[in-house]
Amino acid sequence: MINYSVFQRLRHSTIASRSKEKCKAIILVKQQEISILVLGENGKEIVAFDEIQFTKDIDIENQIAQFQYFMTESCLSELTIDSICLCYSSQHFCILPDQLFDASKIEAALLQGSTIPYDFICNYDSLGFDAKIIYALPKAWKDWSEQVFESSEIVWKCNHTGFIEAARMLPVEQDDAFCITEIENDQLFVGVIKNHNLLFFNRFAYQSENDLLYFCLLAMQQNQMETNSGRLILCGNILSGSGGMEKLERYFGSIEFVKKSHILELETTFEILNHPKYFSLISQISHVIK
Repeated sequence: MINYSVFQRLRHSTIASRSKEKCKAIILVKQQEISILVLGENGKEIVAFDEIQFTKDIDIENQIAQFQYFMTESCLSELTIDSICLCYSSQHFCILPDQLFDASKIEAALLQGSTIPYDFICNYDSLGFDAKIIYALPKAWKDWSEQVFESSEIVWKCNHTGFIEAARMLPVEQDDAFCITEIENDQLFVGVIKNHNLLFFNRFAYQSENDLLYFCLLAMQQNQMETNSGRLILCGNILSGSGGMEKLERYFGSIEFVKKSHILELETTFEILNHPKYFSLISQISHVIK
């Protein structure tokens, strides 16, 4: 049974003539959706974009089965893919400064005060400010990737790594701090940045617009930011004029949506990728462009 809908299926006008070009792919796995972004051989042009959204809550094994089925009709089957960056949006992560990081103890650090309800592999990425992000990668996704792709073709990354690094590069005035929030259907990821340094990053589950407001206020207050003047930058699943947006506007003096142009200068004919919903996806391009 198919438990997904194809939300986006976009192709560059020249894709028919590029079937032999060695392209780079990004696969972003989130709780309720999976996106595929394909860049041309030079890494500076987006040539294809697919997105599926699950039509109901399903477990990890069923997610994999659904995506495996979709792959046969996805852009991955239309192009020659030379390398693949698989990015997992983990709910279970922690960030440690390099001086406290010990590769032999990362699982203990991750599990401190929490449990993870699935078989997982403990993985980590380096951040650009002398720190590591440790995260839980479902073993089922890791095993699947090794069965489907050559090991030399793939690399796993944490979605939050690209998100944090892109957020740190957003333009700011000296000593200016801002709060950036990625909103998904039932969770949000909140970061506070000052002078391009990460001060705070956490995940919160939410059920109502009041929860959304509370956690944004909490992040700002814990980092000594004034809500009436501090910048709140939004991305993800929130729209201007929505109930959640109206609630935030009552309490925050400076609210804006993130702009794709703040991340990378990239050639694309797909206007939809300028939408704040795709900030996290576009952020992952830093993993494949060095």
